[in-house]
Amino acid sequence: MLIVDAQVHIWSAGPPTNPSHRQVSSYTAEECIRDMDAAGVDACILHPPGWDPNSGKISEDAAAKYPNRFAILGNFPLDKPENRSLMASNYLPQVGQIAERHPRLKLILDHYARVRDGKDDAAHGNQAALLALAKYPNVAVKCTGAPGNSSQPYPYRNIHKYTQQIVETFGPQRSFWGTDITRMPCSWKQCVTMFTEEMPWLKGRDLELVMGRAVCDWLGWKLPT
Repeated sequence: MLIVDAQVHIWSAGPPTNPSHRQVSSYTAEECIRDMDAAGVDACILHPPGWDPNSGKISEDAAAKYPNRFAILGNFPLDKPENRSLMASNYLPQVGQIAERHPRLKLILDHYARVRDGKDDAAHGNQAALLALAKYPNVAVKCTGAPGNSSQPYPYRNIHKYTQQIVETFGPQRSFWGTDITRMPCSWKQCVTMFTEEMPWLKGRDLELVMGRAVCDWLGWKLPT
């Protein structure tokens, strides 16, 4: 089964300003590949973090050097003040309006559209508004960072229902597993097995889609079978 992480950061310009992320000066592409190999992750999509002004170039270089391991998503220019607080989870109705107005524009909501800094049910306080966006075929959801949303130990069963609701409502073609690994309270391997071994309702072709094939199809990333 192809396993593709829908969101990972790499950086080089000092520790993250966000204290929830791993407080190291750099996390390189090679270190990331080492960790991916240990966890059985085939590839990942890089999301340049705002705390490193060089992160876009670093991610571009990594994707060029290792095209079967990394792809890259762009971001809004953070030198524009109006973009710095643009958390889509705070503007879900507006996301729907944009999706309706621009049906050929593909939109991906990060991290379950979670309530930032929330835990357990509070972290998923936007769930109803999120599920309402499933009617727009150009909206997809990253089911990324699930372990960080729970105060319970692995396998974080108290929040599994939210993943199931998303997959059942959006469909596995628009529900993308991933980690945001540098802020997770568990290993990368456990982030994988939380979905592949601890969610018995997610299996077969649906599991294959959620764990990587769907996000590659959505982005047009042609990875080896």
